[in-house]
Amino acid sequence: MTAFERAIRTAGRRVAADHVILGAGRGLVIGAAAGLAALGLDRVAGLPVPIEAYPALVGAAVVAAAVLVMRRRPGRLALAVRLDRRLDLKDRLGTSVAVGRGRLEGPFAQLVRRDAEHAAQRLDVRRATPIRVTRVWAVGVPLAALLAAGVAFLPAVAWGAEPASTAASRAAIS
Repeated sequence: MTAFERAIRTAGRRVAADHVILGAGRGLVIGAAAGLAALGLDRVAGLPVPIEAYPALVGAAVVAAAVLVMRRRPGRLALAVRLDRRLDLKDRLGTSVAVGRGRLEGPFAQLVRRDAEHAAQRLDVRRATPIRVTRVWAVGVPLAALLAAGVAFLPAVAWGAEPASTAASRAAIS
């Protein structure tokens, strides 16, 4: 495998990982919000929700969002253009992919491929394709923690029933 092919493949894996992390974070926000809504229905409205439903709801939302994001993977040309732009390669990689798609032969095509190969040997794919944990996780993790705390500690509201402490106080006064 040439340095050019290795760079494109590595960039593709790194972009896919970044997209999965972003999608999973969005799924966590959606799943935790849906779990909090279900918790409200369970504890306030009295509609019973089994305790196993909460992690299943969050997990399903995380997996579904990550899978949906994976379906939009960029192609070779988009990856090459991204590397070109972020590393200031002056369209060396993108031109090589475009020339390869057109099945061009001859001295120009060879020169373009050689130039792209030379550029790929010294580029830093990590710098061009960072894998980040974005701000969506700063919302999703606290929401999931709030959901877990609510499931563990939030009691059900007994509408119309008198609290035990009030009933005991009235009995002591009479």
